Amino acid sequence: MTPIITPFYAALYTFFYIYMAKKVIDNRWKFKKGLGVTEGALEQTVRAHGNFSEYVPLALILIGFLEIQNWRIEVIHGLCLTLLAARVAHFIGLGLSNGPSKGRFYGTAGTFLVLALASGSLVYAYVKTLF
Repeated sequence: MTPIITPFYAALYTFFYIYMAKKVIDNRWKFKKGLGVTEGALEQTVRAHGNFSEYVPLALILIGFLEIQNWRIEVIHGLCLTLLAARVAHFIGLGLSNGPSKGRFYGTAGTFLVLALASGSLVYAYVKTLF
């Protein structure tokens, strides 16, 4: 099977990633800071962008494997939409506060949930082949 759902979401995530990169660039210009970070908005946008790039690629790879294994499209869409909502919540939450926030909490929890569900499903699929 040729994956079609995961690539679509990967493209959406890419647009969001570019948007976050633009926010980092805007803040670098605003604070006249070419390298490194300062307290506040620049550091918050840099971390949101970095955090996205740390978790989303792995999640998409796992979800892509599920799609290749012909898991139900509802599962694929559910994981992708949950991940998207989680990453947007994290970005908003981090933009509002450099400390704890509901957006960061739900964004992190949602991201970890997607990673755990996708990983668990792949392990289940493998173990099922052993019997």
